[in-house]
Amino acid sequence: MLLRCSLVPALLFFASVSKGATLRSRTLPHDFEPVQAAPADMMLTLVIGLQSTDREGLLAVLGEVSHPASPKYGQHLSKAAVARFVAPTSQGQAAVASWLASHNITPVATSPSGESWRIQVPVVAANALLNAEYTEFVHKPSNSTTVRTLSYALPEDVEDYVRFIYPTTQFHSPMRRRGPIFEVAASPKARRTEATSDVPPSCAHKITPSCLQALYNITASPATAAGNEIAVSAFGSEVANKTDLRLFLREERPDIWNATFGEEAIDAGKLVGVGTSEANLDTQYTVGIASRVPTRFVSVGWQNDDEIFGFMDIIDHFLQEDRPPPVLTTSYGFDETEWEGQHDAEVVRFLCDAYAQLGTRGTTVIFSSGDGGVAGGSFNPDQRCDSGSFVPGFPSTCPFVTSVGATEGINPERAAPYSSGGFSNIFPRPAWQDSAVRAYLGAVKADPAYGELDGRFNASGRAFPDVAVQGTDYAVYVAGKARLARGTSAAAPVFASMIGLLNDERLKEGKSTLGWVNPLFYYAAEEEGRHGGLRVFNDVSDGRNPGCGTRGFPAVKGWDAVTGLGTPDYERLRNLAMGY
Repeated sequence: MLLRCSLVPALLFFASVSKGATLRSRTLPHDFEPVQAAPADMMLTLVIGLQSTDREGLLAVLGEVSHPASPKYGQHLSKAAVARFVAPTSQGQAAVASWLASHNITPVATSPSGESWRIQVPVVAANALLNAEYTEFVHKPSNSTTVRTLSYALPEDVEDYVRFIYPTTQFHSPMRRRGPIFEVAASPKARRTEATSDVPPSCAHKITPSCLQALYNITASPATAAGNEIAVSAFGSEVANKTDLRLFLREERPDIWNATFGEEAIDAGKLVGVGTSEANLDTQYTVGIASRVPTRFVSVGWQNDDEIFGFMDIIDHFLQEDRPPPVLTTSYGFDETEWEGQHDAEVVRFLCDAYAQLGTRGTTVIFSSGDGGVAGGSFNPDQRCDSGSFVPGFPSTCPFVTSVGATEGINPERAAPYSSGGFSNIFPRPAWQDSAVRAYLGAVKADPAYGELDGRFNASGRAFPDVAVQGTDYAVYVAGKARLARGTSAAAPVFASMIGLLNDERLKEGKSTLGWVNPLFYYAAEEEGRHGGLRVFNDVSDGRNPGCGTRGFPAVKGWDAVTGLGTPDYERLRNLAMGY
């Protein structure tokens, strides 16, 4: 593509700033090049994220309802109760509304608590509103174009009320789903295993629901509790096909051969067509493992031509519901490194806070950790480490989601080499994982390969993944044919299904859904270390997650940055979950 850089005016990089305005700016990332000034009549949709009335209060309540030692454990909040923490102050709303009105712009609140506003304006109006110079840029690796500005400014009287405006200075590559990578089903490779009477011999060649049930002691009893559900999110043009699901269940779960899923579209998401890999994998292993826990497939389209809008819209959609789904699983994400600028990071912090809202409502939010080892979300781990630093993946780095890595092999399980894990550069390490992570950092410093790791990660950041599940050689039906898939995108829906089954057990006993599970899991691990208490997870201490020209982090006893706390045992998880 011929780049017309000479046509971009010099003031693109040094937009004038009105007196009393506060400038927010950044340098241009090396993967992007300017093409030309954005057409004046091009319409832009902008999100204005407003400061909440009491964000810290919301997070304090989330901790209380999610920590098993708290007397308020499980006492999740209503939509109205969450809104009292999250809604902007009346002063903030008035100031921002007045500023927009002075430019003849009327906003629309898109989040149920009113902390997210949207406006639709032509480029000429956006430039005037923000003292910006919106420009067309090309992302060189993908040859895709995007419209951004390298700087914008807010009046002093609204600066304190606005967390971010998007899109402005945020440059990111197109979103990558977390796999899966497909192989030919007719000739799977045998995987390293030792004999075990509990796991079928065929599991050495492919993973099926019966393999997972045997390996992780997952119940096959049908769920019966009312009010339970697992939501499976998909983005872009992914389609979950019910004919493929029926073929899969007749082969792998004939006892529930007629189970199915509901479906819903957001932002013109796609619900009809030939089944696609990710959507089929996710629905086949939620319906196939969760044994009649209701499953809802939610397809998010590219109506707004920007993936971040889809991430915001699906969360706003669930938060709008009086009873959001108790479990949400997602196999998509971004490289966190693309959001580390001072103001750009507020976008992912805002999304992370939205996941916290779901946690206070009783939803377990689950994300696959990524498939590029320490190099991020891609199966090509050595291509995107230009700075030399490892590449953590968002939303897995958000402390309010549960990040799922991958293992392979049966007896013993070992870390899958593609399983992404590491440490956030945006979110600090939370107290509930401090003990586990400090122990790991001590072990890593004694590792023979530590010289390759030193200086490449933020040791004080939120560490991920939290747990791991088998991720290699999953049997999946796509377009009527059996295939094999691998990736953390296979692991996440299985773990989500286990949480769904645990919710079934709790709801039948009159208990709440589990909600945000991280404090519970790390508390159990810490108690095990202190007092030899209940061992909930199967330790995985073999393997690494290479990338960026290094051998990556090692799996060790206890928590590690490849498999988290380890792989789950359903019966032990059940004993833990039913004890509070």
